[in-house]
Amino acid sequence: GGRQDDRAERVRSRVLDQARGNPAARNWVESLPDRYFRVHDATEIAWHIEGSVDRPAGVPRVRARARPEERCTELLVVADDRPGLLARIAAALTANRLDILWAHIHSRRVAGGTAEAIDLIGVRRGARDELDPQTLAHFEKDLGRLLCDQTTPEALLAERGVASQRGGAWSNVRRGPPVVTDVEIDNRISPTHTVVDVFTRDRPGVLWGIASALEEVGLSIAVARVGTEGDRVVDAFYVADLDGAKIFEPAATEALKAAIRRRLDPGAPGAPGAHGV
Repeated sequence: GGRQDDRAERVRSRVLDQARGNPAARNWVESLPDRYFRVHDATEIAWHIEGSVDRPAGVPRVRARARPEERCTELLVVADDRPGLLARIAAALTANRLDILWAHIHSRRVAGGTAEAIDLIGVRRGARDELDPQTLAHFEKDLGRLLCDQTTPEALLAERGVASQRGGAWSNVRRGPPVVTDVEIDNRISPTHTVVDVFTRDRPGVLWGIASALEEVGLSIAVARVGTEGDRVVDAFYVADLDGAKIFEPAATEALKAAIRRRLDPGAPGAPGAHGV
């Protein structure tokens, strides 16, 4: 609505004022949608711009900063946008035993008609709020390997003992109280995207599983809202097909739900065999 649009304009103006004519800031302000300026303030945006400037094409860049008030570390991942990017980021985080608390994903057009992803992710490792430099370096290296297609998410997770190829994605995770995976699809909330809500039990690799399923059925993710309520994950994804269209066909929506359930509950009734990931 109007107040949100006003906020986006105010933040845009503040970014330009603070940057005092810096061409990178002007380009940034022109290349990102209103939604980005509604969820980040001018100080955060200055940090994002700094993290993106002079990044070589094809090389992801990762920055981190402590968020003590949220008891987590915020990661900024800047990378060439591509289908399945979020699944690869989530796999690299999971391989390094990082819990994902929230995520904001954005994309902007850059020179030559390509797109650059600006992803902000709140993470924590065990009881430690702040990430040690070694874990951060390992995550960045793993992400680089995934984005150069030197390895796959499945191979990386198997290599780290997080996922067993044979036994399904969660075979080595202690079973918690039953939380049935529920997937709801809504075409009314957004004029441009289908909204997929996923409710499931919290455990390592949930975001990787969902993002992989969305990639598998040929959908691109415009927005990811990741949240937890106790031992339950409540995630929302704004998606479209690769032509930018919403998902209306009953067969397509059923295939989408089945793909997510198959990834998250490989042994559940109705999933194609307890060993299929």
